[in-house]
Amino acid sequence: MATISERKNRQGQLIGWQVKIRRKGVPQESKTFDSYEAAKRYARKIDSAIDERRHRSPKAAEDRTLRDLIERYIQEITPHHKGAVQEKSRLDQLADHRVTEHSVALLTSVDFASWRDERLKYVSAGTVIRELNLFHAVIETARREWGVYLHENPVHLVRRPPASKARDRRLVGDEEERLLAACDEDPDPFLRSVVEVAIETGMRQGELCGLPWNDVRFDLRYAVVRDTKNGDTRGVPLSTKAVAVLEDLALPSQLAIQLAKVLSIPKEAGSPRWSQIDLGKSTVTMIAGEDEKPKVYIIPQVWKAKLSSLPAAGKGLVFGSDNTNALKMRFRRACARAGISGLTFHDLRHEATSRLFELGLGMMEVAAIVGHRTLQMLKRYTHLQAADLAKKLG
Repeated sequence: MATISERKNRQGQLIGWQVKIRRKGVPQESKTFDSYEAAKRYARKIDSAIDERRHRSPKAAEDRTLRDLIERYIQEITPHHKGAVQEKSRLDQLADHRVTEHSVALLTSVDFASWRDERLKYVSAGTVIRELNLFHAVIETARREWGVYLHENPVHLVRRPPASKARDRRLVGDEEERLLAACDEDPDPFLRSVVEVAIETGMRQGELCGLPWNDVRFDLRYAVVRDTKNGDTRGVPLSTKAVAVLEDLALPSQLAIQLAKVLSIPKEAGSPRWSQIDLGKSTVTMIAGEDEKPKVYIIPQVWKAKLSSLPAAGKGLVFGSDNTNALKMRFRRACARAGISGLTFHDLRHEATSRLFELGLGMMEVAAIVGHRTLQMLKRYTHLQAADLAKKLG
C-alpha cells in the first residue's frame, strides 16, 4: 500500500504530506501534497490503479524534457524516414525553441497553442501544421514505445490553423521559353533537361534527382520510379519529347550521328538515334529515322571504350546528382534570370498534371502517372475535365 507521512523542514515545521509508493513490481515514487486529504486521495487513487493494473509511473515524463525526446527521436526514428535529412533539420530547429525546455509531464495544449500563434507570425500555416505534426509524432512515440507515461498527447488538443489554399501556379505566356533559355545559361548542363522532363512527366524533384539510368526503359518508353514519396514503385510513361531529351543525355545526338556513319546506317528521314546499348554483347540498337524500326548493330572495338563511359551504359544517375537542394537553388536562379516570379520547381508538377488532364486523360490514369495514392489531391483539376467534356458535348 501507499504510505503517507509528514514532511517537515529543518526547523521541524510541517510543510506537507508525502505519499510513498513501495510495492513489489512497481517502481518506487513519491509525491508531496499541501494537505493530508489531498495526499490520502492520491494514495487511494494509486493503490486502486495498481490493483487494477492501470498504473503507469509519471517519473519518466517528469525527468525528461521535450528536447530530450526530440534528440532521441532524431537518433532512433528519423533515419528510417524518407526525407530524413529535411526532417532532422526541422527537428533541430524545433529543439531550439524554449517550449522544449519544459518537462514533458508539465507540457499542456496551452504551451503548444502559444507556440503556434508565435510561429504563425513568421511562417505559413502549412509549415506550422507540419511542425505541430512533428511534435505530436515525437510525443506519441515516447508514450507508446519509450515508457513516457502521459494521460494524453497535449499536441492532439491543439487546433491547427486553416491550411493555405493549394498552389495553382502555371507557366503562362512565353514563360516556358524564357525559363528554358535561362536554364541553358546555367553552369549545370543537366538543368534544362531535368526541367523539361519534369514538365513532361510530373515527376517529383526527389524522384528525378534519384533516377538511375538502368531504370529508364527506352524500348518500352517508360521510367521506373522506386524512391517515391509514399514508398510505392510506379512506372512513368515517357512522352516523345521526354524520350528525346533523355536519349540526348544518354548518347548525345551528334555522337549518335557519328556512330551511325561508322556503322554505315543509311540516312533516312530524321536523324539517327540510339535505342539501347548492351556493352556485354557489344551491340547497339539504332533507329535510322522516325518511321524506321530499331535495328541491332555490332559496336566497333574502338567505339566500345568510348561508349562505356557514357550514361547510356547504365551507369550513374540520369541528371548527374541526387542533391535536391542544389537543383532547387539553380532553378530559383534560372527563374530570376528569366524574370519569372512566384514559380517553384514543384509548380512544374502542377503544370504537368494540368497538361495530362488537358490531353483528355481520366483521373485514375493521371493518378497512376503522377503517383497520387488518393484522388483527393486531384480534385482541384476537375474544372479541366469539365471544360474538356463541354467541348465534347458541342
